[in-house]
Amino acid sequence: MADNNYIHGYSSTEQERLKDQNDVLAKYIYDRCPFKKGRRILEMGCGVGAQMQYLLDHYDPSYLCGVDISAEQIQTAKQTLSCVDSKLFDLVHTDVADFNPTEQFDHLLFVWVLEHVPDPVQLLQDSVKHLKPGATLFITEVNHSSMQVQGASDKFYEIWNAAINFQAQLGGDANIGQRLPEILAACEGLVDVEVKPYAMHFDQSQAAARDELIRYFEPLIESAALPMIEAKYIEESLWIDVNAEIPQLVGNPDVTFYYAFEQGFGKVS
Repeated sequence: MADNNYIHGYSSTEQERLKDQNDVLAKYIYDRCPFKKGRRILEMGCGVGAQMQYLLDHYDPSYLCGVDISAEQIQTAKQTLSCVDSKLFDLVHTDVADFNPTEQFDHLLFVWVLEHVPDPVQLLQDSVKHLKPGATLFITEVNHSSMQVQGASDKFYEIWNAAINFQAQLGGDANIGQRLPEILAACEGLVDVEVKPYAMHFDQSQAAARDELIRYFEPLIESAALPMIEAKYIEESLWIDVNAEIPQLVGNPDVTFYYAFEQGFGKVS
């Protein structure tokens, strides 16, 4: 789980964005989550602890362990979970290759993680070995090429596509959801493997959901735009124009929003 030029960085602004992100997206991410209550759950790439907080609140795990390669993220996760009984969870700052728990887990979670690593199959394989026979795997991953915002300008798509390409140059894959079938197939010991798209498609008839997602994507695009500007990959003027455009999309009755992320499921044989 190499820390390979993570596109969004580890600033305090970015860490707050990750918490806000889960507030918006959790209802979609966990809509089909197969986890059962009262089980041992392992989250790889736990980041700032936003997913862990959700798991603690909604799945009542007997034990929850979050692993991340970033010391900054782990420190913020400790703050996120500061009000939780420390007996219920652990946060481990390590590479997955060096992770050595004393007991195996019932469930394994990945949310927006595989897109950032150079070898997602190896990360998955190294993680699955810590699961019990019959344990459940649940992955949620990006498919940024699916984004369609009816009414958005060419500049909006220009910066969005630039971010996809920039992440690829950093060793990531903003469309990795499309590769989930082959990634899961390459991981030994998994059965009942399935990949399903989760489409978020909202127009004026669901204006509140549409506008919430458009607002959510503004700081996400900014977190990619700023490093692109610093690297001279795009002109700052492009982000200035798009940043001014996005609020105009909110509340516009002619705007339609579409994005489909991908979710992978499987069990350990």
